[in-house]
Amino acid sequence: MEKLPVPDEIQQVKNFRFLRVKEQNTTFYFICNNTVNRTVELDIGFKKIAAVFFKHEIPNEAEVEYAINCIEDELMQNKDLVNDNEELYTDAEFIIDILNVQPNSTKYYSRQDVEEVFTKYALLSMGHSPVYDDIKMDKEEYAGLLILREIMHHLNYTNLAVINNGINGK
Repeated sequence: MEKLPVPDEIQQVKNFRFLRVKEQNTTFYFICNNTVNRTVELDIGFKKIAAVFFKHEIPNEAEVEYAINCIEDELMQNKDLVNDNEELYTDAEFIIDILNVQPNSTKYYSRQDVEEVFTKYALLSMGHSPVYDDIKMDKEEYAGLLILREIMHHLNYTNLAVINNGINGK
């Protein structure tokens, strides 16, 4: 099994899920007592979602809605993914960039925090200028953030720990 870059303080958590949102797919690692018990791979990745649904550099509302429908369909196919009172961790590089997590640190975000960041991107899709919110628009990062938001919302995660240890996964 793949060795995950989990800091010592997180290794003390008995059960948690580690999330990798990758270019072509998304993988959940089910961790129990510091061991990967199983993985679930979904057919949604940030490059794939951006390529299939985002035809404009700043995706319009319809493109975002179609992407949401696809992500929701993929998430709902596997009921084992619904949070069972576990913590959610990730080291996805685009999330580290969007949330500005400093090197060698772990930052915690609520579902509401992630929703507020997503709202800034959603406003761009509704015609707001990225200059006002100081957002560097990247449709692949937007797709990755959308995947993360849908995971937190539909799978009932209330918090997310973002790990930046310098060897992060994309």
